[in-house]
Amino acid sequence: MIRNFINKVDWVPTLFLTLTPLAFFILLPVLIHYEGWHWTYLIPVISLWAATSFSITGGYHRFLSHRSYDAAGWVKFLYLLFGAASFQGSAL
Repeated sequence: MIRNFINKVDWVPTLFLTLTPLAFFILLPVLIHYEGWHWTYLIPVISLWAATSFSITGGYHRFLSHRSYDAAGWVKFLYLLFGAASFQGSAL
């Protein structure tokens, strides 16, 4: 049963999505130790979190999947860009 599970796992995205947060939680204390903490570190984190979250919910789901509303071409581009940055899979 375990061997069957191991064979079915797509290891590239699994390792990427597992090791990336792990690296963050290991390297963040190293950064703080050597460079110190400053509140401006939160600006890109919160900005990217908001952009990727909105792109998945408002872009991939509501706009591209349900066609709930119309948007300009540049908005669609930003949805696709930040949706891809969230590593949730293809917009297709």
